[in-house]
Amino acid sequence: MANRAELVKQLRAITNAGMSDCLKALGESNDDLDLAVEWLRKNGAIKAAKKSSAVAAEGLTLSKFNSDKTIAAAIEVNCQTDFVAKNEQFVKLVDNMINEILKNPKVSNYEELKIGNETFVEASQNLTSVIGEKIAFRRAKVLFANSNQTLGIYTHMNNRVSTAILIDGKVENEVATNVAMHIAAMNPKYVTESEVDQDWLQKEKEIILEQTKQESNKPVEFLTKIVDGRINKLLKEVCLVSQPYVKDPSMTIEQYLKSKNASAVAMINFVLGEGIQKKESNFADEVAEQMNQFNK
Repeated sequence: MANRAELVKQLRAITNAGMSDCLKALGESNDDLDLAVEWLRKNGAIKAAKKSSAVAAEGLTLSKFNSDKTIAAAIEVNCQTDFVAKNEQFVKLVDNMINEILKNPKVSNYEELKIGNETFVEASQNLTSVIGEKIAFRRAKVLFANSNQTLGIYTHMNNRVSTAILIDGKVENEVATNVAMHIAAMNPKYVTESEVDQDWLQKEKEIILEQTKQESNKPVEFLTKIVDGRINKLLKEVCLVSQPYVKDPSMTIEQYLKSKNASAVAMINFVLGEGIQKKESNFADEVAEQMNQFNK
């Protein structure tokens, strides 16, 4: 008879279910492979596994403080449709996840945190089997404030954008919230120019240079000046401190904070589904797919 490790390997190959689900199934079926497959089917694990390759670009973002506002966290958890994003069980899962992160903010891998006896991954898979749609923890980030710093958070009303800001200096909560709201509105990539990814910047320079060449017949030395000007403009647009403050465009964020004897240190800016390649489909296709799942 094959040993347990070999049986797990075979069961995973047959069902594509997770390691923990396969171990549980074998335990419940006295290491009988056929019965284990049946157990997985009955308990929805195969259904969840089949959903693992689906594209989940909808869902929720959320930002939240700990009790004394010395830690701020933001999280993104994805599902496949905005209908499920409003589901009470899904909303509760996201809230439970961010609460666990705030309790254990310094762990190296947030996916290993547990809600009850389930890791984030297991909890997501189990809810997938209940709802019938892929649920996936995507990312989380935490900011820590010392006694001379202030944190601000903001989650837009549709939970598609969540932000947090760490400010050097003690400022009113309203000021920190204003900056967090500005981040949600203006979507900066970096806090300051010193943080700008140089690979990204080089690619942008190449794109702008090609665009400038097509637009102008001027000598190379003039093109260089034009490109430099456009790059400087781009940097002001993507760096938080250089952006005009959304509530008062006569000043930049840097100037706004300076007027409060403060400065921006770090930020979180989670936009739902950002960077995920979404599957193109129409509503009729989605309904048909859901009906097929119910019939299996």
